[in-house]
Amino acid sequence: MSYQFYNNWPYSYSVFPTMEDHADPINNEYFFGLHTEIENIENAIGLNLANITILTDRGDPENHDKTNFTKNNTWIDWDLSAIIPIGTKAVIIHVYISSDTVPHAVQFKKKGNTYDRNNAYVISQVAYQAISANILCFCDENRIIQYKADSADITVFEATIKGWF
Repeated sequence: MSYQFYNNWPYSYSVFPTMEDHADPINNEYFFGLHTEIENIENAIGLNLANITILTDRGDPENHDKTNFTKNNTWIDWDLSAIIPIGTKAVIIHVYISSDTVPHAVQFKKKGNTYDRNNAYVISQVAYQAISANILCFCDENRIIQYKADSADITVFEATIKGWF
C-alpha cells in the first residue's frame, strides 16, 4: 500500500492512500491492512497518530461559567479544572461584554505567558453596544488561564467555555 504525504505546513501533515490501494473493497483488504500501514507511517515520520488532539464540544451549558469577573486592569487567575479534563491544551471561550463608556478591553492568556501579542482580546469600541466573540485561549498544565478587564466601567462581562482541545 502506498501513501501520498501532503505538507500543509505550518498546520499539519495529511496522509492519503493512493487510488491504486482501493482495488478490492469487497474483501476489505484495504481496511484490514490499514492499521499496520498506519503504524509504518507513524514510525517513518516520527508521529504518533493516537496523540492527535481533537476538539471536544462541551454541549449546551445552561448558564455562563463566569459572570463575577474582577475588573481592575490586573491579571487574575481563572481555574478551569472543574470544567475541563486533565490534559486540556486550549479552550474555546464565548465572551460577552458591554460598557457605558469606551474603549474597553478584556484579555485572556495562558498563565505565565508574558508577550501580549499571544493574548486573546475582546474590545468594546461603541458605548452601550454589546460585543460577543468566540476566542481560543491556551491553558497551563493545571488548567488555569488568566484574564484582565481594563476598567470597572465594563458593565457586563460574561464567559462560557464552549469546548476544548
